[in-house]
This record gives sequence, C-alpha cells and structure tokens, in this order.
Amino acid sequence: MIHGFIAGFGVDTGLFTTFIYLVAVPAMPAAYLGFAPGAAFGFGTLIVLLAIGSVFGGVLQIAKRWGPERVQLFGTRAGARSLFYGGIIFIVAGILFRTGIQDTIPLDFGNLIVLAFMIGVIIPVMIVTWREVKASPASNTLTHLTGSP
Repeated sequence: MIHGFIAGFGVDTGLFTTFIYLVAVPAMPAAYLGFAPGAAFGFGTLIVLLAIGSVFGGVLQIAKRWGPERVQLFGTRAGARSLFYGGIIFIVAGILFRTGIQDTIPLDFGNLIVLAFMIGVIIPVMIVTWREVKASPASNTLTHLTGSP
C-alpha cells in the first residue's frame, strides 16, 4: 500500500517494485493471496489520486471562482483527451517495443514513454482544456455535458 502512495505521486524509482515482486509476492502464505500486494498498490494509488483531484477541484472552485459545472467540464474533457491521446502513444510505444527499438536507445524506454506522455499529451491537453473551459460561460457548461437545456 505504501508503494501505491509513492507511485500515486509519480516518484517510484522501481526499487520498491522490485521488492514487491521478488520478496513480498513469493512470500505470501497462500497462493490465493498473491493478488494482495497488487490490490494494496492499486488502493494506495487510488487514494492519492482522489486526494490530489479533490484538492485541485477545490482550488479551482475557490481561487478561480469556478462552479462545480466548470470543474466537472474541465475534469471530463482533460481526462478523456488524456486517455485518448495517451492510449495512442502507448499503442505506438508497444509496437516500437516489439520491434526491439528499446535496445538502441540509451535511456530507459518505459521512462522515456512516460516522459513523452507527460510533455507531449498532458501539458498541451491541460492548457487547451483550461483555456476552453475558462472561456465558456458558467451557466451553459452543464448543458454541453448533458445535451439538455
């Protein structure tokens, strides 16, 4: 679970992952409990991401005086766009990985892909979505989400 908290903030170096897979999982007392470290990792990550999202949404509502409709619109659009474009990047990365390109790159391929995702997708998506939602009228943002007046 501690690893999940660390990974939720994006600072996992892989050392703790190595411990989990080489020490913790094989030492589980029964085969049917082998999922427990992964489940705890996922739960820890979920809690951290929920906390970060809640703080971010609260700051937008208080500091920028955005209502819940705008915060919801921002989160929906930024999340959907990040998953869509990030999915494309990871599909391409998987194809490149299967070709063996990771052996020709002097950097860790996994970290390189995550860096490309953060710089090439997350930052532009956040900027574009921020400007888009900021320019939209507050009363009409829920209409755009639901399609009803």
